[in-house]
Amino acid sequence: MSKKFKWEFILIDESLELAHDWLYHFNLAEKRILVSITNSVPTPSSTGYEHGFLEKFKGMIMSADKDADAVTVHLYRPKQTALVPLRFLCPEEPTKKSQPVVVLGGERQGQVLLTRAPTPTGLFPLVPRGQSKGKAPPLCELPVSLLARCDPK
Repeated sequence: MSKKFKWEFILIDESLELAHDWLYHFNLAEKRILVSITNSVPTPSSTGYEHGFLEKFKGMIMSADKDADAVTVHLYRPKQTALVPLRFLCPEEPTKKSQPVVVLGGERQGQVLLTRAPTPTGLFPLVPRGQSKGKAPPLCELPVSLLARCDPK
């Protein structure tokens, strides 16, 4: 029965879309999440952000103010800090083993873990940060849609 439950959990979470206020849950704003700026180019239905100048720029979340809808992002290139509305930020997904990640949903939401090599089905086995090279079994396996790369201190 646990296999059936696990499979149902995976199916539900593979189609997960982030809530509009995803960053403000479980102190995620303090986890130094890696993000890219997306959908910032103006369109007929949206004013965009900074005329799309920062589109596809990558950075790391340093802090957030929910009331002002302002997220402080340290951009890598150019090296600068920008205040970006949350709706223009997309968390970076893990791509390989040994990447620190924050769990964005589910029972482990807010935990910082380390990836192991993805399974053939695309799930990432996750281990505590100190066990990346050990043979200990993973704590869980989660789809990429529930994970965001981070830079833990």
